[in-house]
Amino acid sequence: MKLFLMLIVCTITTNGYTMKNSLPILNNYSKNIQDSYTKRIDSLGNDYKPRTEHLNKDGSAIYVNDLIFEESPYLLQHAHNPVNWHAWSPKAFELAKKDSKPIFLSIGYATCHWCHVMEHESFENIEIAQFINEHFIAIKVDRERRTAIDAYYMTGVQMMSGHGGWPMSNFLTPDGKPFFGGTYYNPKQFMTLLSRVVEVWKTQEPELRKQAIQMDAAIKKHLSKSEQAKEVNQAVFDKANDHLLSMHDEMQGGFSSAPKFPQEPWLLYLLSQNNSKLRTPLIFTLNEMQQGGIYDQVGGGFHRYAVDNEWLVPHFEKMLYNQSQLSEVYSQAAVEFNNAEYQRTAIAILDYVLREMTSNQGVFYSAGDADSEGEEGLFFTWTVDELKAILNAEDFTWLQNIYHFSKQGNFEHRNIFNLSEPLTQTADKLKLPYSRLVEKLDTINQKLYQRRKKRIHPLIDDKIITSWNAQMIYSLANASYLFNKSEYLDGATRAMDYILENHKNKQGFLVRNSLNNKASTIHAELEDYAWSVTALIKLYDVTSNQLWLEKAGKLIQQTEHLYLDQANGGFFDNIPEDNIPNTSRIKKSEDGATVSANGQMLIALARYYRRTGDLHIDELFTQTLAAFSGKIVNNPISHTSMLHAKDIYDNGEKSNTVYTGNGKVKLSTQRKDDKITIDFQINKGWHINSNLTAIESLIPLSISSKDKIAFEYPDEKTTQLDFIQEDLSTFEGDFTITAKTSNETPYPITLNITLQTCSNKICLAPSHLEIKVYGKN
Repeated sequence: MKLFLMLIVCTITTNGYTMKNSLPILNNYSKNIQDSYTKRIDSLGNDYKPRTEHLNKDGSAIYVNDLIFEESPYLLQHAHNPVNWHAWSPKAFELAKKDSKPIFLSIGYATCHWCHVMEHESFENIEIAQFINEHFIAIKVDRERRTAIDAYYMTGVQMMSGHGGWPMSNFLTPDGKPFFGGTYYNPKQFMTLLSRVVEVWKTQEPELRKQAIQMDAAIKKHLSKSEQAKEVNQAVFDKANDHLLSMHDEMQGGFSSAPKFPQEPWLLYLLSQNNSKLRTPLIFTLNEMQQGGIYDQVGGGFHRYAVDNEWLVPHFEKMLYNQSQLSEVYSQAAVEFNNAEYQRTAIAILDYVLREMTSNQGVFYSAGDADSEGEEGLFFTWTVDELKAILNAEDFTWLQNIYHFSKQGNFEHRNIFNLSEPLTQTADKLKLPYSRLVEKLDTINQKLYQRRKKRIHPLIDDKIITSWNAQMIYSLANASYLFNKSEYLDGATRAMDYILENHKNKQGFLVRNSLNNKASTIHAELEDYAWSVTALIKLYDVTSNQLWLEKAGKLIQQTEHLYLDQANGGFFDNIPEDNIPNTSRIKKSEDGATVSANGQMLIALARYYRRTGDLHIDELFTQTLAAFSGKIVNNPISHTSMLHAKDIYDNGEKSNTVYTGNGKVKLSTQRKDDKITIDFQINKGWHINSNLTAIESLIPLSISSKDKIAFEYPDEKTTQLDFIQEDLSTFEGDFTITAKTSNETPYPITLNITLQTCSNKICLAPSHLEIKVYGKN
């Protein structure tokens, strides 16, 4: 890899290169091309403003390139750079081959701070743009639309440089193989690097191509490596649990040092485990996060990560996938731990998304930027003088005791609001009921929110990504059930209907995203299908509408057709792209900022099997888990979503709704004042043995808990089976079992239920279930 090093350490100037006028000036194109560009710009509407410093006197852009045709805010941001950008397409690679030019590939996303910086410093720079246009074919990729491409080239950058990030800067051969890569470069570094690449390409092209082939092979080996199948047993779960405990920051919460990310896949896994050792670090982390500046105390929602150990100073962008995952985490934690503050946080996240991240069509935008008015965090922070101008003296002093703001500030002479303790403790100190404290805080926050609305807002990346929307749909539907909020179910249903109707291509397969109600031509990825199936199953759970489950089944069939690795098991993350060289099909298993696509697919399959008893799904789940079992056993901490999936498959979900009997029986619990109810729904033609069943070969219904609750059963029915002579005592159809509890009973309550599901011809194996009864917050 000598040339990689040479590209870094050798410096030459651009002297000696002829700088031609190769800029994409709109008025220099032929009339047909001018017309097509102008028509596209007009179609973007009156609100469309070219994001460039290079403008004509009438405010129109001097430059325009092919990115203007893309359904991506990030690519449209670069559509008026003097760099002659191409989208990822056969056309771009054909040009590179025809002209025998190296490719400069830049990958980023719309709310990326350093992407903005490099655009302003380098891609808007005329001299740099001319040099790129003369010597390279320049390609721009939105990583959120093409995650498999991003993963492939990011792996290469990490191999070459030892680190990664965005913007990602890659240099490729005309057939798409990388020979050098990095991240952000300032203009001087970047121009030097460009010049050096051109020099080496001119003098040592065969060697560069040879090294690119070697790098391509190394990347593909890393991304496709498999390990021998192993048994995923309890010891693997214990290993993951012990590893998480060892990583926990006992001082500030979380599972790493700064920068601190929420690590939602780990939080979701911890919530799924019935393990008392894991409860303390989970609760401590959730408390620290919701008290910190990473949480928007005024408007709700979480920023992407914190740059410090205390969760105080965030990187201020807000990603939809953080909101969907963390609203699920806090919703579930609210009922698991009977915690009113977690419920308040979950509801604030969801209300923020519905209020600020939702389109007129009811689907959800991708992200909000960190910057406004050229400054990071300006929109979200406050000075003391600003607060005094909004609040009366009493409210100002009261709020200062809550959020601890000061004249000096805690972030660039401004204040990031944060809490020093849970609000329940603050309420105790102030001798206020918690509900009264929250009511007053919410009233003051609303005043601040209304004033903040008048500020210049950060940019919103308004593309609609299928998988991120499906995550949000799942979380809204889940919260609607847990908190009895019908508006959340309405929002989830509307968004799901839109995705299923509008995010499809002519063949009826899902696409990755849309923008301005126009669906992209980019194929969906595995995560789009995995999360859509998951969301549809949750809508079925909440509504009992069989149509949602049928739609989930159809999407599973499409997933098999498009992504299943028939030879080795598991699913590819993407489908092959025709006419584009070096399109790598990757098959990742490790969780990252979100649950891995294969991990989520396993969760979806486990849930679908639990509700249907479909033997083909059973086989598909088993084969997929086996394909990744070696990786899971060797590195369980990176595969917690797959461990969660296996737990669901083996034991069902630890929730207040469970399925058994191959999906023929649904149980759900509720608390109503001093009474708890267990509602049974049994499919027609099936029944369960009653609690009075006395035939030795059959298992009667039994319900128990450590709280020693006495249950009242409905009247049983008498049934005869083809294979048993005696009359049987059974329950069938829809019925309810009730029990009274005292005010001192701690929630949630765990019920242990044993039952046997039978038809007139067969009895299934007995089921041993665990179901929760959640309290009111």
